[in-house]
Amino acid sequence: MMSDRIGRLEFLFWCGVPIIVGSIVFTIVALSVGAVDANTPSGDPKFRSFLAPVAVLVSIVALRAAVARLHDLGLAGWAVVLAFVPLVGIILFLVLFILPGQKVCNAYGEPPIFLGRWRKSKQIPLPFS
Repeated sequence: MMSDRIGRLEFLFWCGVPIIVGSIVFTIVALSVGAVDANTPSGDPKFRSFLAPVAVLVSIVALRAAVARLHDLGLAGWAVVLAFVPLVGIILFLVLFILPGQKVCNAYGEPPIFLGRWRKSKQIPLPFS
């Protein structure tokens, strides 16, 4: 689960891991049902029917990460719409990777800690503390 603000490293994590996991899942499923083999062209409808849901899920996660990263920069999440403009989207994602976030609280919350929400949920209280 992602917080309202994420830093550059967590943005890289939330953009990279879904692509890698999605590629592995797509490959395993497509090979197991015979949708892909050495002779299958990429325009095959069976190939596309397995690729589309994976691409949609990866895109949702990446766009959510972009919104959280924009919040870290103090910008509105609606600026993610710029990612759909050709060339501007590439520049936007490069900016999100390069610019450091705000070090103080902004309208979207506290400054981020890498995977902070996940770390908090995994803390186990000691019985005698």
